[in-house]
Amino acid sequence: MPDGTHAPIHYPRELFTAMDAHTVELWGPPGPPGGPDAGRNVDRAALVETMRLARAGTHLWDECLRAGCARPSPWTGFDSFFHRAPIVAMRGTREYNAYYRMLRDELHAFMELFA
Repeated sequence: MPDGTHAPIHYPRELFTAMDAHTVELWGPPGPPGGPDAGRNVDRAALVETMRLARAGTHLWDECLRAGCARPSPWTGFDSFFHRAPIVAMRGTREYNAYYRMLRDELHAFMELFA
C-alpha cells in the first residue's frame, strides 16, 4: 500500500477449524483456562526461589551470548539457536543454571585458548 501499511490477510475459517481438529487429535482436548494449576495457592518461597534461579540463569545465558563477540568467535549463530532450548524447557531450575554455567566456561576456555 502507498502509505507503507500492509493489507490485512484473511484466512478461510476452514483452515483454523482443520488446525484445531489436528491439535486436538495430537494433544487431546484443551484443559481448563489458566492450566491445571489455576486456582491453587502459590508457595511464595518456591516462587521466589524459581525467579532467583531464572534471573541467575538469564545472566549466564547473556554471558554466553556475549562470548560470540570474541574473534575468533567460540560459536556460531546456529550454536546459539541450539543452546536456546534449555531456556524454554528448564528455566528456573538448578539444572538450567548448571547447563549455562558449563557452556559459559567452555566458551571462555575456547576464547582463552585462541586469544
